[in-house]
Amino acid sequence: PLWMGEADGLWLTCERRLPGWASNHFVTTREAADGILEQMVDHLARLVVRPTAPLSEADFERVVSPLYDDTLRAVRDAALHAELERRRVDARRLLVGRELPLVYAHGDVRAKHVQVDEAGRVLGFLDFGTVVAEALPGLDVMHRIVHDRKQLEGTGDGETWRELCDPQRLRVGERRALERYARAVGLDPRLLPIVARVYPVFVGAVVERYAPFGRPDGFRRTFGI
Repeated sequence: PLWMGEADGLWLTCERRLPGWASNHFVTTREAADGILEQMVDHLARLVVRPTAPLSEADFERVVSPLYDDTLRAVRDAALHAELERRRVDARRLLVGRELPLVYAHGDVRAKHVQVDEAGRVLGFLDFGTVVAEALPGLDVMHRIVHDRKQLEGTGDGETWRELCDPQRLRVGERRALERYARAVGLDPRLLPIVARVYPVFVGAVVERYAPFGRPDGFRRTFGI
């Protein structure tokens, strides 16, 4: 983006125009999707804002807990509130003390927000309206995997998320891209399934508020929580 900020009470991003095409026009086969994904992870791996270090309680409260807060503000069901609070406690237990870098996250790297040239080479990223200044590593990559699966196979977000929590179930190209990303940012790849547990609240508020056709309980329907 050229500029981001508030103007007349509205959040505004002004972005540099890029040549080429949105990569959703190229995600027509598994091979094409994997090729773009592998390029993307090399770009995203450059967005480390804090090198690998033990995640402290203060880090968790600053970086992870707000994702739960945003989702909790969006959902209405009391039982779901209680379940998300339980999962927040589990996430804290699993993440605090782990060696993790922190990254600048785009927040929505679906195929239409990644620009490529005529050969499918990644040129850049569009639509920075959902950026997160400090985030757990890998969530952007996971988001792209979720949406590529949806475009290619019609796979539900929740089904792909459960595979991200158990990476041996992922396609070879997906697993290879995640491991490549982890190595580049200084993350132990064995921690990726723990980070994946947080993915539902990384997108949760948006899922709940903007579920297709205004369906209620979008978060629960999507992730089966």
